[in-house]
Amino acid sequence: MYSVLVPVYNWDIEKLAICLSHQISKLTIDIEVIFFDDFSSNQELLYKNESLIEQLGFKFYKSSVNNGIAQTLNLLANASKYEWLIYLDADIIPVQQNFIDYYIRLNKNSNKIYCGGLLYETNKPKKGVLRWKYGRKYEVQTTQYANQNPYLNFKACNFFMHKSILSKHSFTSNNDNYYAAVDTLFGLKLKNTNVNIEFVDNRVYHLGLDSNEEYLNKAKLYVKSIVKSYKDKQVDMKSIRLIEFYERQNSFNIKLYSLLFRFTKPIIYMNLLSQYPSIYLFQFFKLGYFIEEMES
Repeated sequence: MYSVLVPVYNWDIEKLAICLSHQISKLTIDIEVIFFDDFSSNQELLYKNESLIEQLGFKFYKSSVNNGIAQTLNLLANASKYEWLIYLDADIIPVQQNFIDYYIRLNKNSNKIYCGGLLYETNKPKKGVLRWKYGRKYEVQTTQYANQNPYLNFKACNFFMHKSILSKHSFTSNNDNYYAAVDTLFGLKLKNTNVNIEFVDNRVYHLGLDSNEEYLNKAKLYVKSIVKSYKDKQVDMKSIRLIEFYERQNSFNIKLYSLLFRFTKPIIYMNLLSQYPSIYLFQFFKLGYFIEEMES
């Protein structure tokens, strides 16, 4: 018996909810679906979502405070009544029509997390071009490639596991209630435990594309979280590409990168906020911001 768990914040869940309802209606096993709204500010959308979920016979919980994604993921597990959990972001849609059934039919291990992976639609969007380009280049991976470094590649948007894992290893955040780096830190935290992560081919489309400006702000939060964990030595961060590159540099190179970033920052911003953002400039932006945070 299975629980499908979806954290929600200011997102129209109609497509996902109807898709889940359609897939579950074909199955004969007990499955509950829980949507957990983390104090959305859009009241009209909140009412619409709640009404739809009630019509479909799913569960809809509303928080009276904003918990942040890490705590919401933990709360969803606590609210579930079944032992096997399928976690999905609200802004995704399953690629396969047998998406739920695929997870159910896995030869399951209670000490393993199964990540289904994600895709991005092929047509260039009018909004969120930077997020779309970065996702297609770095987040869409073959299962073989992702399984070479599964703890680093873990994504919280689409995964399946036994509830007992979260009773020992909960999600945490070091940046208040923001999403940034929550899944990265969770995956790396599991590296020295008996919990394994395996990527399987059960993908979802990522539909929620932030604007370029929103994504840049999230990238800053991600870097801040990474720097904080790196300085605090909470987990082994050396497999993160940004840190790998940083640690290979001598002090002269670090100063050079810092100086170059300082003088080119206005030009970089101009490009990254345009309809033709460069992924290479985005990578340099993260490196420059990482160095600034390390020096602060």
